[in-house]
Amino acid sequence: MPSNPHPRDHSPVLAASLPPAHLPSTKPENLSTYPSSAPQLNPNISSGDVPPQTRPTPQTIIIPAPTTIPQYAGKPTEKPLQFLLRLQHYASSMYGWTDTALLQGISTFLLDTALD
Repeated sequence: MPSNPHPRDHSPVLAASLPPAHLPSTKPENLSTYPSSAPQLNPNISSGDVPPQTRPTPQTIIIPAPTTIPQYAGKPTEKPLQFLLRLQHYASSMYGWTDTALLQGISTFLLDTALD
């Protein structure tokens, strides 16, 4: 039987023996009796002390307005609620229409039997 270069030994390999880490208890009764174990904040550091090159640059995200004009023909396969929501978004973002203006101009977006 040939020798296998990669034996299937699944036992953990320890690179070095590390001392166990000591973490303070998070039990409520221990937190109140050992206030010195709580992390201490330095009151002399403010966000103004951070150099400008390490602060993240604010980014502007521009979401384009829908460019496809929603149309509704009144077919059984069409979803009227989806059409109305898309139309409301389109009319308000492209033309700044309010709901009242949209109701007055909705016939522009209706076709076929939906227009009748």
